[in-house]
Amino acid sequence: MASLPSYYANLVGSSEYELALLATWRQAKENCGNFDKVPFSKEDVVRHGDALRNRGILQRKLAVKNVPDIIYTYRARAELPGEILEHGNFAIIGRGKGLYAFVKIPRPNRIRLPDDMERSALKDALPKWVKPYMSKDEQGMLTSVSVNNLVLRHLRLKRAFRLQSHLRMSVDEYGQVEVDEVYLGKSQDGTHVGIAVEAKDQRDDDLLNISQLFGANRALRQLFPKIEHHLLGIKPGCGGKGICICEFTTPDDVSDLCEAGPWIRYDLI
Repeated sequence: MASLPSYYANLVGSSEYELALLATWRQAKENCGNFDKVPFSKEDVVRHGDALRNRGILQRKLAVKNVPDIIYTYRARAELPGEILEHGNFAIIGRGKGLYAFVKIPRPNRIRLPDDMERSALKDALPKWVKPYMSKDEQGMLTSVSVNNLVLRHLRLKRAFRLQSHLRMSVDEYGQVEVDEVYLGKSQDGTHVGIAVEAKDQRDDDLLNISQLFGANRALRQLFPKIEHHLLGIKPGCGGKGICICEFTTPDDVSDLCEAGPWIRYDLI
């Protein structure tokens, strides 16, 4: 019997997702001379998932349709496996259709809200009779953001118009991206600006992250190649209190993506 490949030996993980991703990382790392950018593909994850199942290491088959969920899980809902993080902080970044890379970044991928941030109390423009029917999820929050003109207020714009929600698009040399909200704005001098919003709900495990913010940044550049760009991260405060907003940079390199200004919690009263 053929010996077990090194990337399948002593795999330890809490889920099928984690084991398949670890096996993918191990083999990709063996074939890559630069640990700062370790490329892999959707097919790699599927192949390793099938191989682990055939060897009895996994109990369930990883269907192709579940692979995007694996990528999403380790961008927003869970830390990358410790074996990967031993080599530093990494973000999963697209590099084409079905193509990805573990890219080393100078900070953790998932962004936790600061304990202390600026506060701004505003009269809620949402009609009182509507409030009992509002959902408490991400979509309800984004409705409040729009009704209360928080994008305009946060960026100190003259005008801000929501163009589209849940924009799915293919970004050149990156892959499929979904942008939660796209706005078009006017600055105080009348200059047009393109705005992308990445939003999360109030769950503790649903965090803004460098991976998805960078994808929204790349989409923003493709949508509005000739005007100024703004990138916003939005999430409810602890316990669902207030709406926390921060502007992020829109760099060429994912390693340079960071907060461009302070976090502000808007309390709607």
